[in-house]
Amino acid sequence: MPTRKDLDRWAELGIRHVVTLAEEWELKEYGGWDPDVYRAELEARGIKWLHWPTPDGHPPRGLGTLAKLIGELAKRGGVLVHCVGGIGRTPTALAAYLIAKGVDAYEALRRVSEVAPSISISESQYYALLELEAEFKHKKLK
Repeated sequence: MPTRKDLDRWAELGIRHVVTLAEEWELKEYGGWDPDVYRAELEARGIKWLHWPTPDGHPPRGLGTLAKLIGELAKRGGVLVHCVGGIGRTPTALAAYLIAKGVDAYEALRRVSEVAPSISISESQYYALLELEAEFKHKKLK
């Protein structure tokens, strides 16, 4: 979980939106963050916060919507997506973003694993990405 120094660094790097996939209890337990304080600390640095709580080991609900939202936010500045460990929920969300841009699920996971080689998505996360790929392909065919 991020520290205040991390938040400072994110602002320096041009991050303008943070998407947190960790659940509220995880923010408190693992990061020591009260969600309202976390939001205020980010906003004080000019960073908007989107909390998309997702149980560990599960794909984010509304995965296609989240993928498109990340794309929209990226048009307005840097986007940082995080959970707690960064090996399941975050790679799933980032792969979904790539799928929404037209990359197939296998290639999306390959690209994400190039940047974060320790990813370890669950079976349900993997199948959610395959379903998302099929959904986007189906919409393109219509």
